Amino acid sequence: MKQHYPCQTWARRAFLFLLLLTLKSQAASSSTLDDTSSITLHVVNQPIENIFKLIEKQTGLTFYYGRSIIDGSVPASVNVTKASLAEVMNVLLKGKNVSWRVKDKGVVLSKAEVVPEKTVTGVVGDTVPKITVSGNVMDVKGNPIPGATVSLKGQPRGQGADALGRFIFTQVPANGILVISSIGFDPKQVKISGKTEIKIVLDSAIREIESFEVVSTGYQDIPKERSTGSFVQLDNKLLNRTVSTGIIDRILNVTSSLKTEKGARTSFTIRGFSTINANMKPLVVVDGFPYDENPNDGEVLLNNLNPNDIESITILRDAASASIWGARSGNGVIVVKTKKGSYNKKTSIQLNASTNFIKKPDLGYLNIIDPKDAIEVERTRFKQGLYNEYDDLYPLFDFYLPLSPAMEIMLAQRRGEITEQDANSKLNELSQHDARDDINKYLLQTGINQQYNLNVSGGTPRNSYYVSLGYDANRSSIKGDKDQRYSLRFENTLKPIDKIELSTYISYVQSDSKSNGIGYEQFLATGLTMASPYTQLADNNGNSLHVPMPFTYRTPYLDTARYPGLLDWHYRPLDELKNNNNSSKRYNTRLGGVIRYTFFEGISAEVRGQYEKRIGRITNEFNMNTYNTRNLINTYAYQDPTGKTIYPIPLGSILRLDNSDNTLWNIRTQINVNKSWHKHQINAILAYESSESKYTFNGEGKYGYNPSTLSSATYIDYNTQFMLRPNGMLGSGRIPNDQYAGGSLNRFESYLGNAAYTFNNNYSLTLSGRIDKSNFLGAKSNQRIVPLWSTGLGWNISDESFYKLLWLPYLRLRATYGYNGNLNNKATALPTAIITTTGAGGYHNEPYVSILTAPNPGLTWERIGTYNLGIDFKLFNNRMDGSLEYYKKTGENLIGTINIEPTVGTTIYTGNYASMKGSGVDLILNSINIRRAVNWRSNLVLSYNTDKITDYDQKSLTAFSYLTNFYIPVIGKPVVKLFTFPYAGLNAENGDPMGFLKGEKKDYLSMSQNAKPEDLLYIGSITPRVFGSLINTLSYKNISFSFNITYKFKYYFVRNSISYSNLFNNFGGHSDYSLRWQKAGDETKTSVPSMPAAINPTRDNFYKYSDALVEKGDHIRLQDIRLSYELGKQQFKSLPFNNISIFTYANNVGILWRANKYKLDPDVNGFSLPTPRSIAIGASVNF
Repeated sequence: MKQHYPCQTWARRAFLFLLLLTLKSQAASSSTLDDTSSITLHVVNQPIENIFKLIEKQTGLTFYYGRSIIDGSVPASVNVTKASLAEVMNVLLKGKNVSWRVKDKGVVLSKAEVVPEKTVTGVVGDTVPKITVSGNVMDVKGNPIPGATVSLKGQPRGQGADALGRFIFTQVPANGILVISSIGFDPKQVKISGKTEIKIVLDSAIREIESFEVVSTGYQDIPKERSTGSFVQLDNKLLNRTVSTGIIDRILNVTSSLKTEKGARTSFTIRGFSTINANMKPLVVVDGFPYDENPNDGEVLLNNLNPNDIESITILRDAASASIWGARSGNGVIVVKTKKGSYNKKTSIQLNASTNFIKKPDLGYLNIIDPKDAIEVERTRFKQGLYNEYDDLYPLFDFYLPLSPAMEIMLAQRRGEITEQDANSKLNELSQHDARDDINKYLLQTGINQQYNLNVSGGTPRNSYYVSLGYDANRSSIKGDKDQRYSLRFENTLKPIDKIELSTYISYVQSDSKSNGIGYEQFLATGLTMASPYTQLADNNGNSLHVPMPFTYRTPYLDTARYPGLLDWHYRPLDELKNNNNSSKRYNTRLGGVIRYTFFEGISAEVRGQYEKRIGRITNEFNMNTYNTRNLINTYAYQDPTGKTIYPIPLGSILRLDNSDNTLWNIRTQINVNKSWHKHQINAILAYESSESKYTFNGEGKYGYNPSTLSSATYIDYNTQFMLRPNGMLGSGRIPNDQYAGGSLNRFESYLGNAAYTFNNNYSLTLSGRIDKSNFLGAKSNQRIVPLWSTGLGWNISDESFYKLLWLPYLRLRATYGYNGNLNNKATALPTAIITTTGAGGYHNEPYVSILTAPNPGLTWERIGTYNLGIDFKLFNNRMDGSLEYYKKTGENLIGTINIEPTVGTTIYTGNYASMKGSGVDLILNSINIRRAVNWRSNLVLSYNTDKITDYDQKSLTAFSYLTNFYIPVIGKPVVKLFTFPYAGLNAENGDPMGFLKGEKKDYLSMSQNAKPEDLLYIGSITPRVFGSLINTLSYKNISFSFNITYKFKYYFVRNSISYSNLFNNFGGHSDYSLRWQKAGDETKTSVPSMPAAINPTRDNFYKYSDALVEKGDHIRLQDIRLSYELGKQQFKSLPFNNISIFTYANNVGILWRANKYKLDPDVNGFSLPTPRSIAIGASVNF
């Protein structure tokens, strides 16, 4: 039976239209010259900046330079027809000591170093022998430099190097000097010294390129040197350094401010926390519009974006850069800019392919109790008679709950079913088995992620295009889990006339996932769930075995249950692996475009819009062989008076369907101003935008499902209370009804403006303002509005006439202040409720309503005030550059829960009253350490961040509340922090844990009962305060080697240890059991308490939440290593492609140093496992 998935007619039509338009564009470009031969200019004595603008119009490139590089008012003349960019630039820059280079879509101008003239003395020309000299001119990678100028110093003789960089001179003095120069390279003088063959290597002169960044705010692209805000840009090269099918992995650990969060309500933050209870996620902007695949959760998901389609990512960190995004920018903004075609560019084709091999999770990392020790504990407890009732009272008092295999063996011996010798033999056999071996063998595998991408781009003078096709295939490390992703993107830009530009794009992504694996964590004997360290998944012949789990029943009952019509009730994980059939499909379509009209030079208007449709379909089919289906059928089955077996849940499969639909639209009208005259320049925008997001979801369950006929039971009795098996142990209950539905509708409306004024390319002033409206807040219209603004100043100090620091050739100061906003989507001005239609338990069968949030008509937006002070600098002849920034944030009107008088109908309500503050430092430092045949570059990023709650309506809570919840707000402390009991060691008589209470030693019981919150020990933050990375890149010719070292300091974590309650209840626990106190004197050698005679949660919890288990999280990690080799037509003209880059990449290599002595990974919570190491290989080919 074929399955049909939704595909709207409009999507198909749009797809075909864009395809035809793209094909037409490619056909038109086939006869078009590249931008190197398409410039026609006839200009006499015009300011050179005006000539640059004419070139921009004809090439689509943008010029970037400062007044210190070239004065734009200097007149120049040029008369060329269909000339190349190089030819035009040679004419314009002749004699100006300025070099240039095309980077991305810009022409970057920088000062060229002056090579001082050196004279040759003591030489009589006609007595020096003449020789023939030839050689090669190449760059530091060994690539030839065609067209390089080679001349003889002091003589009117010179020539250009050929396509292979070769040159030859005859009849030259043996002691002469060659002068070599080429645009974009340092000039060089080489003594001949009688040599007939000379190899000449030129160094790149463009050392200022990195600072000439064009940053994107999502609304406009502006040169970074004219901005005052705090931006960090990740270019395509840096994004592609990491091998991953996702984008998030590519931006972490390579830039400042961006930090992963452990145990927080977001996967990462920008400059730490800015809120207490509201949304903590940074705002993500793609192609100029907000983008959120996971609006109802804190994890940032970008699964529907193909990393190969990303041109750059800009991180907006302060108010001046991010406040343009208003009420959703309080946590910072990540602006994603996708690739586009270029005008006047021949068709280029790029093919990328990579395969990433991911190791199995390292189960040996977990400190799990030895099977022998676990069985010894069970023997001890069995001898105490603690489990006799499982036989003596069975089945009279319903002792059906599962026990460990070892305990069942001991009970079997007690019943006389096996001898003591047999029992000891079986127990000894169990003690030799480690459950992790079976998990590794049967449930885990090497993960393999494959990624393939093909893109085609190019353009004519009137048209540009970009087409991309992507395919990803990820095989999880868990057997049975895999997913695939298909992506397609078309982008087309058309200039029908000079004043109008029309751009359109369509992006389609389909993801197919299979989730048929078995969660291996449930079989690890950590003590958190019922699992023995000796659990066996299969016998010696590989046959699947029953495994007792919390949701199963005693093995003796399951082995003997012969009730008529009862299905096999054993749980065999390996059979589940074969029978699971769980799949999901996600579809994402984005259609967008912009039409821009230029009224006259520097002033334009545009209308931009986007429509997005997200569809999710989850299908879980549980056939008759799965435990889930057999368990439900058995639980509700009974016999009628005639002895006939009745199945309230009919025989057959159980089908569960979960559907979600998300429709989003955005529209924006915008006026752009980009004018310059004399020494003045203005960049400004004025815009209005509106958006809507409609989200609906529903689900249903079908019993008695037949996949062959797609039929299911037509009637299920959801109202009757059935006696539940076995033998009513679970009481009575209704059949689960999986039908549900819900949704949300969010609307936003905004007015915004942004302006930047620059005088003399030296002084900058920026202003930004935005007014947001939302249907979340306020009963009155004025309560739904929040005004947000920012302002900033910039000063190029090094351009001042008084500035004389030669060792610091560039120095710029920036200062900004303003307000961002934030919103808690779960807090609304009006009351919210949930409707339940299936009755209220045993009281009635009528639908009912539950109030979720009380009304608060005065609820408004959160506001985050930020000031930022930064300096940009370059040192040592521009071999070092970077930025240093200090910032301070103040959160106002933060949303929190307020305690109120319960007589009003509720005990708490949500309001704006809390506040917090934070501050930090960000450092970026780039250096060229060696620039010879071997090049060595370093990129250091360092961030320091802290936060503190300054006002909150604190509840009267117990000390235990602060121990178990990192997020309970405490005035004067960070948002996420750690409190513990102060530990005082072990009691010398019995090994009980002890603590300090008001300076005196107390036993654990007194501590637990009497300690107040003020008696607890404040440890510090559980999120790093200092973090960053250091990337070193070494290159030689076409080989490049780089490695990334990351570090995190000033934070704490709690390590695991033994919990005897978990060990007794769940038969598993921590290996610290072997370090426990056993006799007097052990208290001087260990801090692990003795084993109690009975379950004692109070004792265990005191030890668990004491500072005895606190460790410093500080560590340094070798994050990744990358090795690449590039090969092009410069080396081999016969290659069928322009160039190829082959690489290998290793990630999560290992920890180099850590502060804790237990070899624990501080970034891993509890009994979780570290991210496995991976090794990838791949290639990128350009045609």
